[in-house]
Amino acid sequence: MQKTIIPIRASSLAELFDCPARWEAKHILKMRLPSSAAARLGTAIHAGTAAFDQAKLDGSPITADDAAGALVDVLHDTMEEVDWDGSQPADAEKVALALHTRYCAEIAPQQDYVAVELACERLEITDLGLALTGTTDRVRRVPDGRFGI
Repeated sequence: MQKTIIPIRASSLAELFDCPARWEAKHILKMRLPSSAAARLGTAIHAGTAAFDQAKLDGSPITADDAAGALVDVLHDTMEEVDWDGSQPADAEKVALALHTRYCAEIAPQQDYVAVELACERLEITDLGLALTGTTDRVRRVPDGRFGI
């Protein structure tokens, strides 16, 4: 009899060990709670900076303003439920755009990225019926030539 292999994003392991029932509800049963305003803000900034960095890697750099389109799209996505806790997406947009612009102007130029959103090779642990999956946000070359995450 073949054992069912359950894929687990490596980044969710801490949540699995913290509360297996919550992990199952979220990752297996696909039950969702609204995300927080802070989580949505982080996701939006991540989308904008990834677009900026990937365009540079692709040899077609874009401006911070152009990359901000991805940020705004995520922030205002009506398909995702967000608990704005009294604030509004427009309030978060001001903060997100300021942080995104600073990243593009001050942080990204100091990095030698070699990959953005790199899918990691699936690691199956058949005895446990698990497969670790995930992506690495950025891989960069450090001054001594090695790679860092």
